[in-house]
Amino acid sequence: NPTGGGYLPDLTGAKFTLAVHEINFEGVGTGGQRLNYDQIKGSPFWKEEYSIASLYTYDNLMLGKARVKMNFLTNEIYYLDKKDIELVIPVELISKLIIHPQGDTSKRLTLFRRSPSEFFVHEKPVEDFVQELNEGNLKLMKLTRRKIASADSLFGTKKRFFFTTDEYFFVGYNKSIHHVKKLSKENILNFVPSASGYDKWIAENKKKKKKEEDIIRFFNYYNQ
Repeated sequence: NPTGGGYLPDLTGAKFTLAVHEINFEGVGTGGQRLNYDQIKGSPFWKEEYSIASLYTYDNLMLGKARVKMNFLTNEIYYLDKKDIELVIPVELISKLIIHPQGDTSKRLTLFRRSPSEFFVHEKPVEDFVQELNEGNLKLMKLTRRKIASADSLFGTKKRFFFTTDEYFFVGYNKSIHHVKKLSKENILNFVPSASGYDKWIAENKKKKKKEEDIIRFFNYYNQ
């Protein structure tokens, strides 16, 4: 049952591939080698556990509900089929996924969408899924990319491998989207209409070292 049971329908012609928990990394040994995720400190995933999500096509039609997790290293959506086999959903099938909190499909935890014609970083279209951090006309959005880095261990006996994270933020208002190079009050408010009228509210509700949360709180207030 694609609309309630948590499984995608049988998509004739769609090529689902098995999920792989390893990656090729050039800095291993004398050349390239496969590294298992278990050998790398940290995680490539948005969340380690699977979440129930509603999946939508590029025509904004709901394809079904499935148990998924986002891989920020490979920009893939992993999916558990009815036999609990981990598969990768072909990227050309999905433009949007709404993640539901603790399986409650009537509520939205967060949303990821892929729209290369709308998001640009360094003047290049973004092929990855971008997360919408709040709902409404004024939105804060985040692109997360994971990479692998290495360093010598304390005594130089072997290399340590770890995931690093790059984050890129966007402000969306109605249908315009702007890449924000630095997450600061000044940069963000440049893209908010009539922002100066909210200076008092912003000053009263600001918290130390919580820039992302502060902006989301302000955007939710603004949208109300």
